[in-house]
Amino acid sequence: MGAVTETTGTSVRERLEGAACVQAVESGVPPLAFERFLDLLRPLADHNIESYLHGLRVGIYASRLAAAGPDEVSPRLALEGGAAHDIGKLDIPNAVLRADPFGTEQRRVTAGHALAGFERLRDTHRNVAIIAGLHHAFQHNPYGLQPGTVRNRELVRTAEMVSVCDFFDAFVTRHNCYTQGHQRGLLRQVMADTFPQHPGWVAWLIDHGPVS
Repeated sequence: MGAVTETTGTSVRERLEGAACVQAVESGVPPLAFERFLDLLRPLADHNIESYLHGLRVGIYASRLAAAGPDEVSPRLALEGGAAHDIGKLDIPNAVLRADPFGTEQRRVTAGHALAGFERLRDTHRNVAIIAGLHHAFQHNPYGLQPGTVRNRELVRTAEMVSVCDFFDAFVTRHNCYTQGHQRGLLRQVMADTFPQHPGWVAWLIDHGPVS
């Protein structure tokens, strides 16, 4: 994802944190409880602001999608799992996360963030930790925890939803799909090819556009 200037990053951060707090209230999370949860994630903003903002967007997407669908996924768990899914990137050097070009070696190092996130959260937020560990298991070239190691079906389902939202936000951000209209067809095709088992989720995300 492209670099965010400090000024722009600050305004975007405030807006996204506000939107996440609104989503938390709508999901039944007391404001003070969600503020404490955000405090857990804020070190990532200092380490790599793009990853932090991406996580907030993914959490909002996932929570809204969970609330809109009949998939028996908790909007609260989707919000928290989505927001925290990249917390393991605190263990990845910022120089690697910002590398351009982003090559094979950078991908190898970054792949460790799923298990690192699980380890960071497992003792205090175990369900969110499992989602962080699982979220890359449903995409091409999967890594991290694998679905067969988790018995709780709702956690697996939530991690899968977060995975779809993670891919969606990364692709939209990278390709400016909603400012360059011709890219929306590419987005639809890539999403359909990557997640053929979830046409409803894909359609909902594309129809509802980016978090503003």
